[in-house]
Amino acid sequence: MALALSLGGMVAVNTKCFGQRLTELLNTMIGSWCHMQVGDLVRHEMYSKLKTPALVLWAGALQENGNQMIKMFDPDDGIPTWDSSKDYEVISESR
Repeated sequence: MALALSLGGMVAVNTKCFGQRLTELLNTMIGSWCHMQVGDLVRHEMYSKLKTPALVLWAGALQENGNQMIKMFDPDDGIPTWDSSKDYEVISESR
C-alpha cells in the first residue's frame, strides 16, 4: 500500500511498495502470455478450452511493446503458421 503525506497542498507518495507490486504484476503478466518459448502449448484467447492447443515451434525476441512473434503448429490447421503472441495464452510450459 502506498503511503501519501500532505505537504502544504503537495502530496508525497512512498512508491517503494507500490513499485514492487507493480513490477511483480507485470512480470506475472509477461510470463503468462507474452514471453513464450519453443515447446510451449498455447491457445488463442477466443477459442474454447476444448480446442487442442498449438505447439510453439519458434519464438522471436520480446519487443518493447510486450509483443512477440511466434511460429506454431496447430493440429487443427495441419500446417505451421505465424502470429503475434499478444492474443495467446500459455497452456503448458516446456520448462
